[in-house]
Amino acid sequence: MTTPATPPIPQLPGGSILGKPVRQIALVVADAEAQARAWAEHLGIGPWNLYTIGAPDLTGMTYRGRPADFRIRHALAFSGEVMLELVQPLAGESIWQEYLDRRGATLHHIAIYADDFATSAALVEADGWVAVQTGNGFGRSRDGRFAYYEHPAVEGIIVEVVQAPTDRFPPELTIPPVGR
Repeated sequence: MTTPATPPIPQLPGGSILGKPVRQIALVVADAEAQARAWAEHLGIGPWNLYTIGAPDLTGMTYRGRPADFRIRHALAFSGEVMLELVQPLAGESIWQEYLDRRGATLHHIAIYADDFATSAALVEADGWVAVQTGNGFGRSRDGRFAYYEHPAVEGIIVEVVQAPTDRFPPELTIPPVGR
């Protein structure tokens, strides 16, 4: 009796929107610090670096096509090569507060990092994605940019296109503390 051959493992397609891998998965939460502690303690994920961004440091802030003045606290950690983000809206109208009010703590967006922000934004918009929130100037270098997009055919998720800053500020807090 012969053993049947094992079928080949299919190759998974690479990339995603813009041909780039998803680099970040983000949730909106009511308390980023408390959730970072919970994820570290109960899921073993960390360390988490916490930052506060928004007005007045950011420029070009928009929400649903009009000027905006928002502020968030967010926590960042890695699981392998994927960054996880916990976003806590603090002030102003935003898609984060919109999601939290409508859905509670939930998956919010996936992020793609762009080599050329303007070209990437134009390509996403040409595919029917609509910018719902933007901001410029994050990071110590003030060259970080982001835009969040919705698509009428893609339910339940927002896509963020990010140009990472060349230099970040040090985190306000790290959970667990460095050295633990």
